[in-house]
Amino acid sequence: MTIHPQVFKLCLVPALILLASCVDSPPAPLPDLQLSYKPSCERVSVLQHGREILPVGGVLHIARAPFSVRFLGQETEPSLVISKSQRLNSALTRRGRKEIWASAGDFMAHYENDLGIRDEAHFFISERSRNEFAAMIGDGYAQLLQSKVADNPALDTATYIPKTGGFVAAEDGKSSMYKVATIDSVPVSKVDAHSLHLTYFATVEKYAPTEKRFFGHSDPLLLKTMWGSCVVAFSSDA
Repeated sequence: MTIHPQVFKLCLVPALILLASCVDSPPAPLPDLQLSYKPSCERVSVLQHGREILPVGGVLHIARAPFSVRFLGQETEPSLVISKSQRLNSALTRRGRKEIWASAGDFMAHYENDLGIRDEAHFFISERSRNEFAAMIGDGYAQLLQSKVADNPALDTATYIPKTGGFVAAEDGKSSMYKVATIDSVPVSKVDAHSLHLTYFATVEKYAPTEKRFFGHSDPLLLKTMWGSCVVAFSSDA
């Protein structure tokens, strides 16, 4: 991680990886996995082979086969980042904010049912850098973000983290799903790795400057988001 006076920039090494686990027997331990963060995987599960797999101690054990990620929270527009490195989850944990600022431009184009590896994250933690972040969103957003941080000083971290979106409503009407058939265009069955680190995000609220709304440009581009972290792992016999 390179730390600048105004901005944290976090680069994650791309990798092709996927998860698996034993379906019926207890998941095997991961003796070589040493975490620098504590997974908070309370709002995500996986659907695979007709059953729902819940995290155990923050770890999702699934088979190396197509699967669906289910987001269980009440927030909107869930999205994912997947990486071989745990540095993003560690950086978010160290920052200690469960809600952060983001922009609608963080959602990346992707192929259908593909979950891409992302390798970039920026943290804007000073007033000057937050202003620069907000100015990139559009006119009026710097002042808007200043007012939001003044109202709640704990909401002092803005981020640019490219994410995979595209969740759809589940049949239960209470959750949303993202189907994964490939990782970076590689079939899940051919992706090989011990474990990976999943970060999920979802929108708590959206904001637009009042003057934008007045002139008819009402699309809110500043997002207050929540996040959570998981470890995903596969069994050696999967």
